Amino acid sequence: MTDITTTITAVTVYEDRAQVTRVGKARLAAGANVLVLGGLPTSLDAGSVRVKGRGNGARIAGSEVASAYLTTPVSGNAAALQAALEGLRDQDTAILDDLAAVADQLEMLKALRDHSGPRFAKAIASGKATIDTMRPVAGFLAGGFSEALARKRDLNAKRRDLAREIKAAEERLRQAGSTARVETREIRIDVDATSDAEAELEVTYVVDGAWWVPIYDARLSGTKLSVTYFAQVRQTTGENWPACALSLSTAQTGTGGDIPELDPWYIAKYAPPVPMPKRMMTRQAMAAPDDLAVSSAPMPAMSVNESSFDYARMPEPQAVVENNGIAVTYRAQRPVAIASDGTQRKVLIGEAVLDAALDYVSVPKLSEDAYLRAKVKNTSELVFLPGSANVFHDEEMVGTSTFEEPIMKNSDIELQMGVDDRIRISRELTQRDTGKTLIGNTRRLTFGYRIKVSNTRDSAVKLSAQDQMPVSRHEDIKVRLAEALPRPIEVTDLNLLKWELDVPAGASREITFTYTVEHPRDMQVTGLE
Repeated sequence: MTDITTTITAVTVYEDRAQVTRVGKARLAAGANVLVLGGLPTSLDAGSVRVKGRGNGARIAGSEVASAYLTTPVSGNAAALQAALEGLRDQDTAILDDLAAVADQLEMLKALRDHSGPRFAKAIASGKATIDTMRPVAGFLAGGFSEALARKRDLNAKRRDLAREIKAAEERLRQAGSTARVETREIRIDVDATSDAEAELEVTYVVDGAWWVPIYDARLSGTKLSVTYFAQVRQTTGENWPACALSLSTAQTGTGGDIPELDPWYIAKYAPPVPMPKRMMTRQAMAAPDDLAVSSAPMPAMSVNESSFDYARMPEPQAVVENNGIAVTYRAQRPVAIASDGTQRKVLIGEAVLDAALDYVSVPKLSEDAYLRAKVKNTSELVFLPGSANVFHDEEMVGTSTFEEPIMKNSDIELQMGVDDRIRISRELTQRDTGKTLIGNTRRLTFGYRIKVSNTRDSAVKLSAQDQMPVSRHEDIKVRLAEALPRPIEVTDLNLLKWELDVPAGASREITFTYTVEHPRDMQVTGLE
């Protein structure tokens, strides 16, 4: 067997792994040769190995992956590596403590739910309470469950990332701390040659422990939106990547190509459960109602700040985009080196300058602010994957936004560009008649509001204003829009009101609306302001 020295010349990073390409030369003797490429990481996927070669009179007969062991230290910096590993383990312990606190919080909420359920059931059965009286408690419990479970998901995700770093740190320490055997992988390549010759081999293989995520800078200048596309690349594969050709792929390597098949969908006659005697009812039977369903909250994506400069930006090499119809690959224009220590490396993919249509959105009932919104069409060749975006007005960072779904070519993008305090908005209650108006056995309540929008900018703006009326959950409670000036452009089934206003520079516009609520005189109505 002959050892062969190779160099990493290219790496393609996917969302959860990477394909590594190595190239090297070897002298072949006439006859059968076994070339050994050693010192490879244990994260190597044996089934992914591919070998190609060039050489006169030579033929690759096969290859295999085997385990090997190093008995010499790779690095002498064991003390620093040990300290780094202990720091990572301390972080893991802190996360476990936080998870325990979340578990205690969930137990407390469950106990409160189990304790309050029977009490409310008895109160409702005796007429001392109604469903509406328990809704605040149900809302509190639902919010508590949602917050605790979201925190639990976030902590578990952080712990998974930390586990990768701990594994890589343990691997580095094993290689540096002693002369004990360290497990590696080696590829043995069988090559037949008709005579003595020199051959060049190219070996590719896939390793776990590498990933990339997209991040963006969205910079608005006038009516132009510049979207700068970056990738944050990290790897803990067990081998350092020198400066080499780096590609980033959107291909989903973990999903198969099999077409899903539908299982039979059965229906049957409903059989009602047999009621239990009252004294046998358990706490589970008195569990909280559907109002306590917990919603799923998305994890916050990472964001990266960029320093501002007064002088012109230096041009940066952008990635070449290759689209094969199934996935997109971005090839960096310069070699990139990435160490196997989990350090994030920021790589520029490209920049798109897009025409933006600007308007403002306001919900005065919740906030008397005007939020600038930019609507653009992706006319570039870039595919924007889901990720976080830092939002800038010229050189000033005004907030963050998120691309929720992949944005293909010619797809629309909508970004929130922050609050513009030059648009001033107020909302006031102008009428509240809740006690005296009776029509037969019907009581009528009347509410009126005024919304004022003032534009102190030196240019006209378009603004979308939203408000609402209550929604009746009983057939005897009638809610009607009595007057509105101007008329809303839309009134939804949930009584959301929407207006579109054109506000000239230095001018003001007003919206006034009145709605009524009618119900039987002897009915008590909850939920009104």
